[in-house]
This record gives sequence, C-alpha cells and structure tokens, in this order.
Amino acid sequence: LFHVLLGVRLQSFNIFPPAGNTIWYLVIALALVTAVTSFISSKSATVRERSPELRTDVWYPRHVLLAGLGWLFYIFGYEYFFRGILWFLCLDAFGFLPVLAINLVLYAAVHVPKGRFMAIGSVPMGIILCLLSYYTGSFHAAFLIHAVMAVTTEIASAWNNPAYQFRINN
Repeated sequence: LFHVLLGVRLQSFNIFPPAGNTIWYLVIALALVTAVTSFISSKSATVRERSPELRTDVWYPRHVLLAGLGWLFYIFGYEYFFRGILWFLCLDAFGFLPVLAINLVLYAAVHVPKGRFMAIGSVPMGIILCLLSYYTGSFHAAFLIHAVMAVTTEIASAWNNPAYQFRINN
C-alpha cells in the first residue's frame, strides 16, 4: 500500500538485512540474554497467567512447532510494520527523537490490551528495538530479539507450568 498509494520505494522499507555490520555480534548476544531472561521470567505466576497463549493441556511436538511458527509469523509482521515501515519512513520525515516518540507511543498503545505490565514494559523494550533498527539499518535485529522473546516465553511458560505436560508422541 505504501508503495502503490504513496509511491514510496520498496528499498525504503529495509526488507533485507545489511551485510557486514559488526553490531550483529551484539544482536546475537542480546538474543541469547533475551532467551535466558524469558525462560527465567516464564516461571513467575504473573507471566504464566497470560502465557502460553496456546492453551492445551498436553503439548506434543506439533504444538511447539505451531506455537513457534505462529509467533514468528506474527512478530515478523509486527516488527516489519513498527521497525521497518513506520520507523524508517518517519525517520526520514521527522528525525530520530520524534520518530522514537511516535514509535514508542504506538507500540505501547498496541500492548495496552495485554495489560498494564505489558504496556509499561513495551517502552524500554521498544527503545532497545528502535535503537537496534537505527544502528543496523534494518528491522531484522528487532525481529530476531522480539521473536526470541515471544517464542521462548510461549514454550517456556508451558514447560514451567505444572498444569501442562509435554509428550513426544500421541
């Protein structure tokens, strides 16, 4: 729509990750820290109240795959919009601080239905994701971190919840 209606070039959306950017070492380290943090936080009752979103008492490998792929698909679109299209189009139009404020307000607003904890927590996370997009020149780092957090929280919340069981075969 942005391309067809507004004539914005597809290259403006930073669809492809940049090559040769050394910050990717930091991104991989941050992804590992995110995975560990998500796993640890998934043990809390507060997190387990809203996760996993796939509410099935017995988890088979197909459930893990479905949950993981579902989150990857969802987060890709989410980050492509927030840190791809919105971030880079507004960055060109308004500059760094205004686009950061716009992005954070909208990002927090879409988290409001998930509760106050998620809406407030989305602000520092949004800052990190915006900075990653800014310094890498792409939304891919934000997607990777957000996807690791979502998938790890989903699966670890089920794993750490005594109400759920994991089984290998039917």
